[in-house]
Amino acid sequence: MLAPVSSKYLIAYLDYLSQVFQTRLAWYFGEKGNYQKLEDIPAPAALSEDSTFAALSPTFTFEEYIILLIALAPHIQPNFFDQIIQ
Repeated sequence: MLAPVSSKYLIAYLDYLSQVFQTRLAWYFGEKGNYQKLEDIPAPAALSEDSTFAALSPTFTFEEYIILLIALAPHIQPNFFDQIIQ
């Protein structure tokens, strides 16, 4: 049976998504970042092997993974995108 995802992992993944967005916005505004491409940003440590999220994650491409996090973000932290663009 798959275990639920702990909130500390969800927050870590939202922090990762925030870093992806902040890096991309920096590039858009002409700033140089620490990464050559978004895939170089280190993702959080793997979730527990028996969690639902961990069971799905290996099958996703980087883009699918980011889209999933974008879809989940407002449900976990409603002001997530507001914080990034301010």
